Amino acid sequence: LGYWDFVVQRRQQNHNYLREIVKNSQKIFPLHTEHMDLLSSFAIPIVAQSVSDAEKFKSIFLDAGVEIRAMIAGNICNQPFYKKLVYDEFELPNAQLVHTNGFYFGNSPEYNDQELSVLSNAMFKIRD
Repeated sequence: LGYWDFVVQRRQQNHNYLREIVKNSQKIFPLHTEHMDLLSSFAIPIVAQSVSDAEKFKSIFLDAGVEIRAMIAGNICNQPFYKKLVYDEFELPNAQLVHTNGFYFGNSPEYNDQELSVLSNAMFKIRD
């Protein structure tokens, strides 16, 4: 717990810095966090407006050597365990959009200047 304040502060700084780069992008859904006093996320989410942009953005991050992952909050109806255990199908357009157009990359409090530069360069490439 001795490092708790440092971890929280750095994650918030990283998040604010990286999300500011894409704040006005028309190709990425905005994150509305104005109501939050503190945001110390373990990841930086990206949800593209279109599938083609999502694929392009993923390539940009992967080409930069950034590990990305599928959005955790995607459409649960698409998961194998769900299909095996639940027979009902539902139309979930918002969940499907996050599932197909969303991904995230880590937000480590230990990122150095070079690592933040790699991430910010990727963010600059996807904002336009």
